[in-house]
Amino acid sequence: MKKVLITISRGIIDQVVFFEDPGKAIRALSAWVKAMDPENQDVGLYDTKGLIANAKNFLDDQDSYQENLSLIKELSQDNS
Repeated sequence: MKKVLITISRGIIDQVVFFEDPGKAIRALSAWVKAMDPENQDVGLYDTKGLIANAKNFLDDQDSYQENLSLIKELSQDNS
């Protein structure tokens, strides 16, 4: 199933990237969150059913990046 990564910068859609491989999609989300400015940027990963993951899944209470290996593993194995 296709996944869509949508990045937001200052409230405006900045990029839209389509993925066939769910593993590549969730790793792209993780990498984007690691480099983003949480004050001005956001990112979400969607499939045909809606939002499946976003920046909050990779940020701690101080908005610092936290790798979420369990989510990466779970969504990488998604074959739906």
